[in-house]
Formats: sequence, C-alpha cells, structure tokens
Amino acid sequence: MKISKNFINGKWIDGKKKRYYYVKNFNGQLISKYPDSDKIDLDRAIKSTALVFEKNSFFKNKNQRIKVLKEIYLKLKKNSKRIIDAEVSETGKIYQDASKEIHSGIELWKSAIQILKKTNFKKKTKIKNHSLISALEPIGLVGLIIPWNYPFIVSCERLPFIIAAGCPIILKPSEYASASASIIVKIISNTSAPKQLISLVHGKGKRIGKLLVSNNKINMISFTGSTNVAKDIIKNSSSSIKKLSLELGGKNPMIITSDANLEKSLKYVIDNFLENAGQACIAGSILFIESKIYDKVKNILIEKLKKIKTFQKPISKLHNKNVKKFISSSLKHGVKIVYGDKKSLKSNNALEPFILEGVKKHEKLFLEEIFGTVLILKSFKSFKNIVNEINKNKYGLAVYLYSKNKSKIKFFEENIRYGRVWINCSLKYWNTNLTIGGFRNSGYGSETSNQGLKNYLVNKSTISMN
Repeated sequence: MKISKNFINGKWIDGKKKRYYYVKNFNGQLISKYPDSDKIDLDRAIKSTALVFEKNSFFKNKNQRIKVLKEIYLKLKKNSKRIIDAEVSETGKIYQDASKEIHSGIELWKSAIQILKKTNFKKKTKIKNHSLISALEPIGLVGLIIPWNYPFIVSCERLPFIIAAGCPIILKPSEYASASASIIVKIISNTSAPKQLISLVHGKGKRIGKLLVSNNKINMISFTGSTNVAKDIIKNSSSSIKKLSLELGGKNPMIITSDANLEKSLKYVIDNFLENAGQACIAGSILFIESKIYDKVKNILIEKLKKIKTFQKPISKLHNKNVKKFISSSLKHGVKIVYGDKKSLKSNNALEPFILEGVKKHEKLFLEEIFGTVLILKSFKSFKNIVNEINKNKYGLAVYLYSKNKSKIKFFEENIRYGRVWINCSLKYWNTNLTIGGFRNSGYGSETSNQGLKNYLVNKSTISMN
C-alpha cells in the first residue's frame, strides 16, 4: 500500500489531526493511504502559498518560469513508467491506455513552454503626449480541483499553463485517485521553482473542496467534474468574487449518415463509448443513425463488440452498482437491450457494454450523463433537424460526426454548438494546439493552448502623461 502526505510550505507532512482515508481498487484491494485533511491544513497551505506569490520574483520572471517548466517536463518523461503504474493501480485503467494518456499529458508541458516563449506580457504604445501600457498579469492564487477519471492528464491540461501564467497553486486531487498528483508535486518540488509554488492538500471533496472554493484568499478555481458539483461551487464561491473555470459533464451525441464509411466509423464509435469504461466526460453516449442504415449499423456494431474480449473495469464497486441501477430502472419503461446480458445487472461483476434502444427523449437515461459503457441508439431522417435537435441538449461538451458528404460536414461545422468536435475520427485523436471548453451546462473557461494560458491571466491597462 502506498502512503502519501500533504505538501505544504515546501514540506511533506501529515494532516494536523492525523486522520486518513484509504483507496481500494475494484477488487477491494487496499492501494493507497492519504491524509483526511481539514480546515487547519488548508489554511496553512493557503497562507504559505499566498505569501510566496507576494514575495518571490519567480512569478514575474518569464525566463525563470520557462526554466522550471523545462525541468518539470524532463523529470516527468524520466518518471513516466512510475506515473503509469500509479494511474493503473488506482483507476483500473488498461496499461496501454494509461501509457498513451500519460505521454500525451507530458507533452502538454512542452506545449506550455512553447506558448510561454511566444507570449508578450506587456505592450507599450504612444499617442501624442500619452503612454499606454497593456499588460497581462497572473490572476493570483489558483485552487485546482481534479477528478478521479483522468487525474494525470487533467492535471497536465491545467498545471503547466497556471505556472506559465505565474500563479501559485493549491492542488486538491480526487480522494479516489491521488497518486499521480502526488508524483507531479514531488517532481515540481525537486526543481528550481519556489518550494511554496504548489501545495497539495488531500481530503474529501465535501469538506476540503467546499472550504477551498469559499476561501477569500483564493483568486480562481479551476474544476473538472460533474455539473451538479459545479453548481455547489458557484454557490459556495459567491462570498468573494473569484474567477471560475469549469469543465463539466456531457451527454455526447454521435451522428452517422448513410454515406459514411461504416467500418471505420463504427470502430471510432466503439472507441468513443468504451473510453475509460465510459468514465469520460467526452465519451459518446447516444448514437444517432440515419434511418435507412439503422439496422445495418446496429448489426455491424454488435458483431464488432462480440470480438472484444477485454474491457476496463469501473473504478469501484459502488460506481459499478450505480450505473447498473441506471440501466435497470430504464428497463421498467420499455427500453430494449440490443447488446448486453440482463442477468449481469444483478451481479457484482464489472459492467460490460450495453446497447439500448427505445429510450424516450424525456427519460433520465437519455438526458443525464451515465458515466459507464452504455450506448443509446436512435434513428433520424433529416440531418439538419438532428443537428438542431442536439443543439438543444442541456450539455454541450463533445460531439461526433461520421459522414463523407462535404455539404453536411460544412453545415455541421458552422452550426454545431459544442466545445469539442470530432469529424470522421475518435476521441483518441486530439492536438495540444486546440483549446478545451464547453457550451451550456458543460461549463465555461478555456484550458490548454494559448487560451489556456490567458485563462489564468488578467488584463491591466495603464495610461500616463509624458
């Protein structure tokens, strides 16, 4: 069992009250032990991290930050195997998938370095007898709350850009998967960065998360997680005016038209809905099929799934049980199982893929994020109508289109209201130059790319007489 501590004021320490919580894998094996921190621990972290921001020149020195980001990047590459093992042990990811995630996450640090080098933080102009200065300055102390489903890569989508902006961080990882966060912080602490640049505070979200977002010394909260939790964050942060960057839930549609390459398209569809055991905010969850190919697509999809022998397990028995309840309750309303074993819904075994049809548009299963390997099938006749319909979805995170028709693709690109759009490829294809964001209940704020850096900066304008 791995034992970790908080990292506060440049030191690895236990929680003041010496309370702990434990992480178990799907099979019930004890994996990790963490401090169950409280207000005393968080206040100590905030005090030391806020103080270093006020006194250390690192936060105003672009070259120092570039140097530190390079050090972190190289150390992460050197420790990649260790990070992969940690991610697999706590989240239950398949090793090959975790390896791709970790290496993709590491490359985001390289991307941040390149963006920081090109960023001009101060521009001066003169108009007659006036000097005008437009400056970008760090927003200040950032509270970063990361989820259990992608702890490493979500950290890497934020941390390098926060550091590049010149902000100190209080990092609160999920209580269900914190190992990779501890490794990142240890790596940062062994660079030339100020020791108080980052504080790591473990603890339960309902206690530490709530205290973090309500603290008046925190200038910004970056959160990745459910829309319902985000609503609580908005309420609890209202005691002070702090910026929020929220990447939230999704009920992500996939569209396949009659002219699509079915073999390739359905391979991508399977990638999308099986990703990370469906425990992904961008996982595809509803497949809209043009009516004239509905039966054909359904049959090919089933045959492809039958050939897959190994599936990733959900993170815990509790989550597994909740997803199965979601499916079981829908069956009472006339939903039909197209693929999947109904008997397995009553067992404690890990959920395997389910394909359902007959789900009505007003039902919870159709409207809410499931976070499991469950795919709903629906048919459509009019392409423009289905695009307009999915734009009315309360979520707007990720969407997928499979079509060869150029006019349909053009219409889709111009009219779709989702933050992340894939056309004729799967969610496994992404680029560090692209920005992460969402529409509607899927959140607001921008992460990664040059917009990800600007997300943690504030504009300051100065005018002076010559």
